[in-house]
Amino acid sequence: MTGSGEGLVEAGKAGVAIGDYLAQADDRIKTRDESVQRARAFTGYNEAVGTEYRRIEAEGGFETDASVEAFGKFLKKTLADTVEAHAGRGESKAALTARLEGLRATYIDNAAIESIKAKHTATVKALGAT
Repeated sequence: MTGSGEGLVEAGKAGVAIGDYLAQADDRIKTRDESVQRARAFTGYNEAVGTEYRRIEAEGGFETDASVEAFGKFLKKTLADTVEAHAGRGESKAALTARLEGLRATYIDNAAIESIKAKHTATVKALGAT
C-alpha cells in the first residue's frame, strides 16, 4: 500500500486505540460507581440489621427460639433484597454478597452470644441460684 491506503490503515488503528481507551475509561467509571453503590448498600444493610437487632433486644432479647429464628429470617431476606437491588455487574454483586455475608456472620455471632447469656441467666434463676 502506498499513499492514502497506508493513511487509512493508520487512521483505522488510531480509531481502534481510541475506542479501546474509551472502553477502558468507561469500565473504570462503572467500577467506581459500583464501588460507591456497594458501600451504600452495605451501610443500608448494616443500619437495617442493627435497628432490628436493637429492637429485638429492647423487646426481650434473644431469649426465645422464636426471636432467634425471626432474626435469622430477617438477616437472610434483607441480604437477598440488598443484593437484588444492587444494579452492579455480576462481579460487583459477588463482592457485595461476600461483604454482607461477613457482616451477617458478625450479627449471627452476637445474637448467639446474647441468646446463650439469656438462657444461662434463666437457667440459673430457675435453679434457684443467685
